[in-house]
Amino acid sequence: MSIRHLPYTLGMIAADVLLVVGSYFLILFMPMFTPVFFVLGYPLIAWMNSAFLNGFFRLYEKKVEVRDPFEERVYGKRGKGNGIC
Repeated sequence: MSIRHLPYTLGMIAADVLLVVGSYFLILFMPMFTPVFFVLGYPLIAWMNSAFLNGFFRLYEKKVEVRDPFEERVYGKRGKGNGIC
């Protein structure tokens, strides 16, 4: 699987590097935004990586059928005649 997704991994690394380099140059040219980058810098990288990885995980996760609890029987498998009521 690691070889299969190697282009996406390299794309993730390139996006992270571009974001860090771009932030560095923006801090050099506009130093008033330095606190904003300190607060949003790491979460932005984590969010970008999670957006990439979300597509990968969908391929390998089982599809779970979600049931509506109001459609389930309240009394169990045997129905109303099980001696509870």
